[in-house]
Amino acid sequence: MIRAELARLEPADDGLVYRTTERGPAFVELLEAPYVERLRERAEWAVHQYAPGADVRAATRALLNRPAETPLPPEVPRG
Repeated sequence: MIRAELARLEPADDGLVYRTTERGPAFVELLEAPYVERLRERAEWAVHQYAPGADVRAATRALLNRPAETPLPPEVPRG
């Protein structure tokens, strides 16, 4: 969330606290939008249709945690 500039870390009397940035509320609204729910449904359908048995969470983690210069993994074969 910090890298996406949705939150920031600030010192406080009792330690460090996370605070939202100006971008945070808009992001939360986006997540709750009906469009996003339909998009999730379609993404789930596509994964089940074209990559049954794929570990979507692991693939997402791999994409998010890879260094910028690392090439993307090969495309899932469509069958």
